[in-house]
Amino acid sequence: MEYIAHIEEERKQRLIDHLDGTAKLAGKFAESFGKYEWGYCIGMLHDLGKYSKEFQHRIQFNTNDRVDHSTAGMRLCNEKGGYYSILQYAIAGHHSGLMDYYKLEERYRKSICDYQAYRHEVEIPKIKSDPFESCKTQNPHFSMGNLRIRSFIVCLQTINQNREIEMIRAFG
Repeated sequence: MEYIAHIEEERKQRLIDHLDGTAKLAGKFAESFGKYEWGYCIGMLHDLGKYSKEFQHRIQFNTNDRVDHSTAGMRLCNEKGGYYSILQYAIAGHHSGLMDYYKLEERYRKSICDYQAYRHEVEIPKIKSDPFESCKTQNPHFSMGNLRIRSFIVCLQTINQNREIEMIRAFG
């Protein structure tokens, strides 16, 4: 099956191309603060919910059905644990902004569509570096807990707001 991320003016963008393009752009933005692999990973995982049958029906038949597509990547990051659990905040908030812990907890209880088809196309990027260099910062708790997560969200939101750039790069 061909999974579609967007259809604009009769042009279809394959979901894997969307994720790869977003990952590279988010990685490039995150590279400005030394965290390319983190930005890349967020970009690859941010729209995993679009692999659901329900989202594919919505996009291919242009329905107004609401299908949550960001909770899937958030949950996957939480399940993987470790540093991936930091990324769940950025992925969950890539349309709505940074959520607090309680709002995130609501998303865990929410019923979402099966998105496991992502496994056929997406390899979860490895994160090998720390989210920040604790020896190089005055306040590591602020740096990791708020500023870094906000920086990752901005990487995704910038791409969402400038989707034309992404579409041009994806379609070449």
